[in-house]
Amino acid sequence: MTKSGGRRWVPILILALVALYAFGVGAPLYAQDGVPTVTSVTIRGQKRIELQAIEGRLTLKANDRFTADALREQVKILYGTGYFEDVQVETEPAAGGVSVGFVVREKPFITEIVFDGNEELSDDKLKEKVTIKSQTFLDQQQAKESAEKIRLAYQEDGYYNCQVIPVIQAVDEDRKRLTYFIKEGTKAKVLHINFEGMRAVTKEEIFKVTATREWIPWYGLITQLKVPSLLSDAGVLKREELGNDIERMREVYLNKGYLNVQISQPTLELSEDKKWFEINYSIVEGEPFIVQEVGFRGNTVFEDHELREGLNIRPGEIFQRAKIRGEITRITDLYGAKGYVFADVVPNVTPDNNSRTATILLNVKEGEMMRIREIHVNGNDKTRDNVVRRELRLDEQDVVDTLALKRSFQRLNNLNFFETVEILPQQVDVDKVDLNVKVKEKPTGQFSIGGGFSTLDKLVAIADITEGNLGGNGWLGRIRGQLGQQRSLGLVTFRNPYVNDSYNALQLDIYRSMTNYISYFESKSGVSATWSRWLSEYVNGSVSLFGEQLKYSDPEAGLCPDFIPLICRQLGTQSSTGFRTSIFRDTRDYYLDPRTGWRFSLGVDYG
Repeated sequence: MTKSGGRRWVPILILALVALYAFGVGAPLYAQDGVPTVTSVTIRGQKRIELQAIEGRLTLKANDRFTADALREQVKILYGTGYFEDVQVETEPAAGGVSVGFVVREKPFITEIVFDGNEELSDDKLKEKVTIKSQTFLDQQQAKESAEKIRLAYQEDGYYNCQVIPVIQAVDEDRKRLTYFIKEGTKAKVLHINFEGMRAVTKEEIFKVTATREWIPWYGLITQLKVPSLLSDAGVLKREELGNDIERMREVYLNKGYLNVQISQPTLELSEDKKWFEINYSIVEGEPFIVQEVGFRGNTVFEDHELREGLNIRPGEIFQRAKIRGEITRITDLYGAKGYVFADVVPNVTPDNNSRTATILLNVKEGEMMRIREIHVNGNDKTRDNVVRRELRLDEQDVVDTLALKRSFQRLNNLNFFETVEILPQQVDVDKVDLNVKVKEKPTGQFSIGGGFSTLDKLVAIADITEGNLGGNGWLGRIRGQLGQQRSLGLVTFRNPYVNDSYNALQLDIYRSMTNYISYFESKSGVSATWSRWLSEYVNGSVSLFGEQLKYSDPEAGLCPDFIPLICRQLGTQSSTGFRTSIFRDTRDYYLDPRTGWRFSLGVDYG
């Protein structure tokens, strides 16, 4: 029997066999051209791969010619399957020819892929990067490529010192674990950003708009009056935002009149220790332009002088692109208030490089005046239609008013019933639109329980149950209780903000409290009813009637009758009634997190 380990021994094997046959050892069967034939082909050594699967790949069969090329081709086929790390050939003279056997050793079978040492990137994110998978035979090249992809993933995130080492660990005789040991290193920061040629703009103005900024040390809070990078993202290289940063810088220049500014793509230089970046921009500013003239074209609904009323751009001033956007919004709002909801304004800026002036032409595409055909409310699985519709400041068959649309959005958002609110006009005819109100509801009930300590109440436990949208009707219900060493109280509230869908609201409150003031004990019970009404879009007035019963008891020994006569005179049970009235104006866009508007109130109590 003769063995061969791989392709290199096949020619030597054939020569040895021919020599043996020349001396009369064995009596093989020869083909007509004198080449011996294969009597059988066997495969040994496989564990996981089915024998039939391997045999199906081989092209060498019994009665084929026994040649070095044929054996070399079979070895190549077996290696090409990717299942084996070693293939040996065994041959033995047999009656009628040569018996050929292939002894294979399977590659390690990877049952698990593990990442060790990764803190900044999660296992799930790393699994997206690697190409090698578990429950497959190990491919050494693929394992190395995956390690490189992991390293590049860290590099994209700023970790240029990252090291990734793949290690194969035995789980048992037949199963292996592939572990990627990761040493992340430190994240490279942006130490300096240089702007060559920048004269008209300061770094501070640029860094207000760009995503990538310079690193600020902890003492920068004192020396630079800036938030240090430990508390912000300053110094983090955001590669995906570098292109957008160029446009943001251009915007700063365009708002200073530099219409011909040119900003190069940034170049990045990494320090030798791979801890710091230096970013360089090259800027050609040019000269600032001033506004020569502002004109309008395409407007028929409004005359030129009507559009010029409130115009914020004046001839002779420095060109500012932000002002053009403001004018586009102002003009579209003017048209939107007249029902031209699809009106569009396209600015055309014509610079004159010789005189360094710019002519601004605002092209108005008016479209048609639109009326609302139907209003559709979608997504309100719990909230009733009327609760949504009563907040809308438009009705069916009304002319569309974009300002009323914005106010409708604000009012729906202020209900705090929905995660998202969308009001979308959909054109259904030349002069008709359907108003699609799309909402996504969120939980409106709350249950909270807690405790604490205060100098007045000592130890205290608090529980609160609130539902802001009872039955989907928009009603508010609340039960609140507090139990403490010094004071306990309970409160029940019900509020209907739109009685019978009118502008009238009704609120009922029932409360009781018991307070131990050490020197005496106070018990208070009461009820109040509040009626309120919207007097205009932003003004609301209310009147409350209340009644209380107060009881003072258990004075401290020696307190009465002379020590504190004021308290002593009030011992016993008393009742009190009265009213409260108030009026307030609220123009906030969103009362939980307002960006615009204000709230002013005035109240009077009498009891």
